[in-house]
Amino acid sequence: MFEWLFKYPLHAYREGELGLAHSLRPELLLLALALAAGGAWWIYRRESRPPQGWRRYLLPALRALGLALVVLALLGPVLRFTKKDEQRAIYAVGVDVSTSMNVKDGASGTTRFERAKTVLGGDGKLLEQLAEHGEVRLFTVGSQCRPASHEQFAALKTPADSQTCLAQGLKELSQMLRGLPVEGVVLLTDGIETTSSDPAAMARMLAARGGHVHCIGFGEKQGLPDLQIVDIRAPRVAERDSLVSMSVQVRRSNVQEPVRVRLYHETELIKEEEVPFEPGANLSDARLSFIAEGEGPTKFKVELPAAQGEQVLDNNARLVEIDVKETRVEVLVVEGSPRHEYAFVRRTMADNKHFKLVTLLRLGKGHYYKRADDDSFLTEGFPETAEQLGRFKAIILSDIESSYFTPEQLKLIVDFVKVRGGGLLMLGGENSFNLGGYQSTPIADLLPVHLTGAGEAFEDEKFVMQVTREGADDEILRLSGNADENIAQWNLMPPLKGYNPLYAAKPGAAVLAKHPKPGPDGRQSVVLAVQEVGAGRTGVFAAANSWRWAMLRPASDDTYRRFWSQTIRWLAAGSKELLSVSVDTRVAGVGQPVTLTANVLDKRHRPYNEAKVVAHIKDGFGNTDELKLTWILREEGVYQALYRPPHAGDYTIAVEAQVESTTLDALTSLATIETSPELNRIDMDSALLTRIANEGKGVVDLEGRADKVLEFVRENAKNRSRMLDLVEEKELRDAPILLLLVCAAWFAEWIIRRRSGLA
Repeated sequence: MFEWLFKYPLHAYREGELGLAHSLRPELLLLALALAAGGAWWIYRRESRPPQGWRRYLLPALRALGLALVVLALLGPVLRFTKKDEQRAIYAVGVDVSTSMNVKDGASGTTRFERAKTVLGGDGKLLEQLAEHGEVRLFTVGSQCRPASHEQFAALKTPADSQTCLAQGLKELSQMLRGLPVEGVVLLTDGIETTSSDPAAMARMLAARGGHVHCIGFGEKQGLPDLQIVDIRAPRVAERDSLVSMSVQVRRSNVQEPVRVRLYHETELIKEEEVPFEPGANLSDARLSFIAEGEGPTKFKVELPAAQGEQVLDNNARLVEIDVKETRVEVLVVEGSPRHEYAFVRRTMADNKHFKLVTLLRLGKGHYYKRADDDSFLTEGFPETAEQLGRFKAIILSDIESSYFTPEQLKLIVDFVKVRGGGLLMLGGENSFNLGGYQSTPIADLLPVHLTGAGEAFEDEKFVMQVTREGADDEILRLSGNADENIAQWNLMPPLKGYNPLYAAKPGAAVLAKHPKPGPDGRQSVVLAVQEVGAGRTGVFAAANSWRWAMLRPASDDTYRRFWSQTIRWLAAGSKELLSVSVDTRVAGVGQPVTLTANVLDKRHRPYNEAKVVAHIKDGFGNTDELKLTWILREEGVYQALYRPPHAGDYTIAVEAQVESTTLDALTSLATIETSPELNRIDMDSALLTRIANEGKGVVDLEGRADKVLEFVRENAKNRSRMLDLVEEKELRDAPILLLLVCAAWFAEWIIRRRSGLA
């Protein structure tokens, strides 16, 4: 009977709460009831025979009660039931398992990873306390994000991932937990992100989905003593017995004593330099110069002795490989007359195994004296085609006027420098520069000085060449590794005699030496200057008789020979082969992407974009991989491919290029070692961890404790419980008892009115 009258059984009313679906503010509800009561009383007051006695109060009350019940029905009486949400929150815990977590901080002798394990299950009991508020899922974050059981994690003793990809790890974690009620993500890490991605951006995305990203940091905020080799700049290829210059960039953290940089060939120490401490400068450069010996790919080791208190030594040493070659560079010397300069240069370079001078000496009109291995070569004088000129790496014009060359040959020289990458050097003489009429030819645009026509007379006077500060550091005039010593040695050289006045160096030129006396306008004449033009290099040596350096010095002095060897080597350095191959790093880490690049030219030394280029990569075990190189579109004649060496060792890379009907080949090499970018920095990145927590709307603790995180989780769990309580409403407006009460009130009012004679 109760359920029929009230629509629901009695126990439902005991468990639920009565309420209104369309609730009004209490004062408005009271006002409505008051208006209903006042309206009923006013109606009775207006009747011709108003009720008397007790009826005057009961009848308005019954009518007001009916009206109030109608208003109540319109407001929608309901029975409310509150139910707890049975869906448990999920907490993801990510632990950094990269090699930097093996670093021991402070005097405790405990690694960062061991401290993280203690926070999880030891004194911190992070996992246990998180489990009180929801389901806990454990992940490891390093090179990738992996789910881990408690048993698997407990069995892990030493982190070994070579990278920390926090951003990628958060992304993968988000994908693995997609669709689940993730309440929080807790990262236990030192914050050393080894990729270019931003973990804070991923934390922001997780926060937008309703989760919170917290960070517990491990590591020294002030920094441990650490030395690191940041970069090594060295030539990929060097000529045997030539001077090689290597620049080593060193980063020091909390190390104030001088740092010694040591260079080893195998186990032999060949060079050592000291880098002093400079307050406020964390980066320092050391310059190591040495003579390249041996032949073939040669490995050198650069090492920094451990600083006091330094724990991580893996970043104190790096390998660098230089391919030492013994090749003879062919250089064409065009000489206008049989003078001493020609004879001394040719004789000095004749027995140099690194260079081969092909000389073309003009004896008269149409008559030449040539020195070359091939008698059929240069029978008609200077080359007429790019193919003929292409065998040379550099050209030296010595006391030869511009009218000797045809316009086509002059253009050929311009293309030889700008396109082919060859070198051009003009020597002083009575038929050179302005006196040779070059100021109105395309050659003038190549030279590092302006041929203005001023000072056209050849100055036949003695002078000691004055080396500039820039020249003292340049490889052409380098006699020792110290710039001041270079200047001092050149000041002791015998005086030169005769030069062409050249006063205006171009903006891009490097002036290496000048005449000691100012000219008419106060400027010093340029004696030696160089510059890069297009793909090649050009230079001027205004002196006409460098042979005096050889003639007036002891026979044991090799300064003259070194000057010409270094000059020709510099000129020929930019010369392009028809097929040249390079890798962006000669020593790479296992699995590190290495870019293999091939530059392909046709017979005219023009970039060729339709070649078929294939690389055959052979490792130390004899296994060969074939890799196709494709034209990269954005640069003419350049083909590239990406290779990831699978294991440590030496790799030989043989590249073949099919250019029309010709097959070109070239070789290069690659060495791979077990390395880790983790050790490029060992300090905790507190700034990044703070940013991740801020963007993830979580908290950060940089002391390696879980207190702040657990406090946040407990408070948030309370709020979440209140917010996620489910409220069910059951409608009561159609309950029979409500209709019966309305009818009863109004029927009773009608009966009383009728019996009182009011109806």
